[in-house]
Amino acid sequence: MRKGTILYVGGFILPDKTASAQRVVSNAKLLRDMGYEVVLLSQTIYVENESWEEKCYFGFRYFERKVKPVERNVFKRTPDIEYIKEFVQTLGNVVAVIAYDFSAGALKMLNDYCKANGIKCVGDVTEWYKSGQKTGIRQLVREVEAFYRMRTLLKKLDGSIIISDFLENYYRKSLRVVNLPPLVDKSDEKWRCAVEDHEEIQFVYAGSASREK
Repeated sequence: MRKGTILYVGGFILPDKTASAQRVVSNAKLLRDMGYEVVLLSQTIYVENESWEEKCYFGFRYFERKVKPVERNVFKRTPDIEYIKEFVQTLGNVVAVIAYDFSAGALKMLNDYCKANGIKCVGDVTEWYKSGQKTGIRQLVREVEAFYRMRTLLKKLDGSIIISDFLENYYRKSLRVVNLPPLVDKSDEKWRCAVEDHEEIQFVYAGSASREK
């Protein structure tokens, strides 16, 4: 018997088009093994009047919405969680919402909504974003948003899934945390590959490169 439904929300692209998708799917499999029904919901928070498309990956219901380019003017961005409220009402028996690397504005609104409706609000935190060496108003706003989200807002959630020992050490005194590094499902065919031994150390990077990375 299922314990209830968990809505996992964020900017991941299934089945495996981003690193965030790999993480979310692995975490969702754990939650499913624990007895929860997990529904995955992916879109950016600044899109309006777009239709949802339902798919199924790894046995999970996955709802995806095609997105427009994110508004570049940070002062015109309007956080929106109405779509989450609609899914909560439609799915029924939602006991928790997990937000993957949400912006501060949307996360604040989501946490308030969940508390008002008896739903657990949990963050999945994988990065502490900084603007690097860039300067300007946009970067200052991003710095302030990240500062508020990481140092204040996340501590008000019911808990967080965090990705590193550094984040665990920072949050463990003020927040219920579960430290989950990136996981893989060894039963998945794509991970069944031969590994060659080398005497020398090899460093491998996979992903979208940037100045910070």
